[in-house]
Amino acid sequence: MRINFDHIDSCPIDSYIIDESAEAMRKYFSNPNSFHELGRAAKAENEESRNGFAELLNVQPNELFFVNDSISQTKRLIDYCILILDIEHIVTSKFENVSVLSYLEALEQGKKVKLSFIETNSTGEIDITKFERLLDNDTSTLVSLSHANEHNGLLLPVKDILYNCQINNVLFHLNIKLTIGKYDIDIQKIKADFISFDFSSEYGIKNSGVLFLNQSIKIPDNTFYILRNTLKDDEQINTPSINAIYRTFSNSINNLQKYKEQIMELREYFISKFASNFNLKHMLDSYHKKGLFTTLSYYLTHEQFGNYIAEKLDINKIAVGKTNHPYSNQTKKGEYIRFSFGKGNSIRDIDFLLSKLKELHKENIITNSNIIKP
Repeated sequence: MRINFDHIDSCPIDSYIIDESAEAMRKYFSNPNSFHELGRAAKAENEESRNGFAELLNVQPNELFFVNDSISQTKRLIDYCILILDIEHIVTSKFENVSVLSYLEALEQGKKVKLSFIETNSTGEIDITKFERLLDNDTSTLVSLSHANEHNGLLLPVKDILYNCQINNVLFHLNIKLTIGKYDIDIQKIKADFISFDFSSEYGIKNSGVLFLNQSIKIPDNTFYILRNTLKDDEQINTPSINAIYRTFSNSINNLQKYKEQIMELREYFISKFASNFNLKHMLDSYHKKGLFTTLSYYLTHEQFGNYIAEKLDINKIAVGKTNHPYSNQTKKGEYIRFSFGKGNSIRDIDFLLSKLKELHKENIITNSNIIKP
């Protein structure tokens, strides 16, 4: 049996979601924009899901749009902001999703937009003072960031970022893919202009998500209507997928505290065992920073564990995340390994991982001792 410590990129779909999706596919197969009864039934189901999302997130139903996954939607939103809102400058972080960064760099190379990176430390923590200088009261600027980064799970200071965006009249897009369903999120309190998320890391189906468009966004009324209508025309119409992500979110909210308690127990055990067995601290602990409770990242050196650490764990049927640090040249000397936990994990899984790492450590000592023999 394979052990999964990569729930950020490889989260399984809950079995009940698969069953309910199959039932919805049999029942709601029509285009919800069709005029006939089958279409009306599919549309009614979509609107019921929209209303359910709105109630749980404390927003208005007409502020929510059903979209593809949050990464694809981030790229699409950036396009809309350039074409409809005349955005000329985008501010982001090098700790953002690699696919989004590649897209932004391509736009800059094509002279479609100016791209600026926020200065951060080695964990991705933002220097708020230097961040504010990038904004400079420029209404043609969009700030696009993730609530938690994929490298080590660091949580960004959303209130500070939002405050600086507001006083500088800058638009703010926040991706909450990694925090939705793990924290009690009230979108009205966040007050970002755009918020995107999906449930691919929360036991939901892939390629389906939600985009929030704040009704209070500071753009001219006619531009707002064009943007809203464009998002509406471009909205996903796959009723079974929409139904599935709403069920996923509702279930996550109902089990929030139970899930957190389970994962926190695993997390504390993992941290203590790594410290006692290998004298290692996770990346955020070294800086005393707050991160996702489901995620721990470690820098494992080749000197201690040998080369191809993640690949060797994979051979032993253990899946982990392997990330490239945006600012580090240390990848030649070791690997940044990310462990993201899920409700299927157990103490036994952690013990098995530790046993395999001990084997790698022992093998490496023997290999090195043989190399240095005269």
